[in-house]
Amino acid sequence: MGGPDAPWHPVAWDEEIFGVRTARIRSTRPARDELRAALADVRAAGIGVVHLLVDSDADASKRAAEECGFSLVDLRVTLQWDVKPVSPAGRPGVVLRPARAEDRVRLETIARSSYGMSRYYRDGRYAPERCGELYARWVRQCADAPSGAVLVADAGGAVAGFVACSVASGGDSGSIALFGVDEPQRGKGLASLLLAGAQDWFARAPVPRVTVVTQGRNLDALRAYERQGFLTRSVQLWYHLWI
Repeated sequence: MGGPDAPWHPVAWDEEIFGVRTARIRSTRPARDELRAALADVRAAGIGVVHLLVDSDADASKRAAEECGFSLVDLRVTLQWDVKPVSPAGRPGVVLRPARAEDRVRLETIARSSYGMSRYYRDGRYAPERCGELYARWVRQCADAPSGAVLVADAGGAVAGFVACSVASGGDSGSIALFGVDEPQRGKGLASLLLAGAQDWFARAPVPRVTVVTQGRNLDALRAYERQGFLTRSVQLWYHLWI
């Protein structure tokens, strides 16, 4: 059950953090019978919650998800920027620099409070403190990754925001894994500063294209990416089913 040929796979990361056995359906366009069979399989395996990502134009799959009891929890928007030279923006009193070991606690603190629009929080069944821990671990993982970088906005000696950049193993693309600004510092231009710094980093890597994923309800993030030249590549729907 849950093997490479199964219609679902376990999500160890979620299980470790939330303490509930978690599975994800592999197909983003499952037929009704396919989805029902997968659910019978995960029930037999003792799974507690199932995640399903559906392409926005897969109407039959969306209906099947609803008929099977899944709840819509998020819109997943993927944006892409075709890399070109960028001049990083500047702002008086703020220095853009690579994260250092002593920034770790501050990065985790910002991460814990920056993703309240994500599907984990919006689901309503996950404990908020565990959702915060997920993102704290994620930024910690980004800081330790050898193939990327975490850039921080240092405002007067304090980290006010960060952007985590990574390059695919083949070097043919990059992605922004996480991006967050401390709540008191929002609306002060740090988002554009950080994104421009990330774009410059990717241009120097170099990679031909960069993707980033955010929530459809997060209009501030969408506008920030659009201002920096990112264009929407796809929209998908996240569903959760608690068994």
